[in-house]
Amino acid sequence: MLRLIERLLGLTRLTLTENDRAILIRKGRIHAILGAGEHRIRARDMVEAHRLTEPELTSPFTEALIRERPDLVAEHLTEVRTRAGEVAVVERDGHLEAVHGPDARAHYWTVAGPFAVSRHDLADGIAVPEALGERLARARLTGLVTEVEVAEGHAGVMTRGGADPVVLRPGVHRFWAVGPRIAVKAVDLRLRTHEVTGHEVLTRDRVTIRVNLAADFRVADPLLAVTAVKDFEEALHRALGLAFRRTLGGLTLDALLADKAAVGAEAEASVRAEMAGIGIEVRAIALKDVVLPGEMRE
Repeated sequence: MLRLIERLLGLTRLTLTENDRAILIRKGRIHAILGAGEHRIRARDMVEAHRLTEPELTSPFTEALIRERPDLVAEHLTEVRTRAGEVAVVERDGHLEAVHGPDARAHYWTVAGPFAVSRHDLADGIAVPEALGERLARARLTGLVTEVEVAEGHAGVMTRGGADPVVLRPGVHRFWAVGPRIAVKAVDLRLRTHEVTGHEVLTRDRVTIRVNLAADFRVADPLLAVTAVKDFEEALHRALGLAFRRTLGGLTLDALLADKAAVGAEAEASVRAEMAGIGIEVRAIALKDVVLPGEMRE
């Protein structure tokens, strides 16, 4: 009989569980937020259902709710709002829930908490604290995080907008992906050999020869090596070629062939000095081969 009366009065029943909430719209306006239990509502009412298992409110009525019913917002929702230049990390009952970038606003069902918010001012730096970065990675909340891995034996030179470059040590580094894009150039710090093959030189007695050179080097200052020149290996290549061209060009072919080791030593000092100015440590330099013109080889 009661249900018949309710139908005649244009009422219907809505049952919500402990994990349910509903926004009740009556005559086009937000009327109430309904919690667990049985509710009698009008047949023409509109109900937007929400599950507390998804604690962040996502609704086309959010702005209207904030504007028209601040009382309901205060009673049922927890607001997280960020300033310009700020990132907020939301935890729910000790577990990471979400990350919000600058100038963002989100609302969570208060009863689904407790919620805790940690704020990170980007003016203090864009590096994500190591422990937090690892937690975000495990929780797969990396949408606002840029991850950079620098291999052993290498350094990373990071640039971002017009800021000064920063050197990154080997390991995993995480940064807030907010603002100008991050770029990282990997620099190999290990001892390497650079070879110059078939470099053409004219001796003092006008003989055109080709020489093969080799130089052992390492990057001593990765920041200087990356910022001082466009390509430090190309700079080393040119320095070797020019130094040996000057040295060998002042010798006759016979003098050159008489003591190749001494000739190489003469060019080393200028190459080392020039490369030290761009952060490159040059060690042994060797004149490996001298290739004579075809008619002389015969």
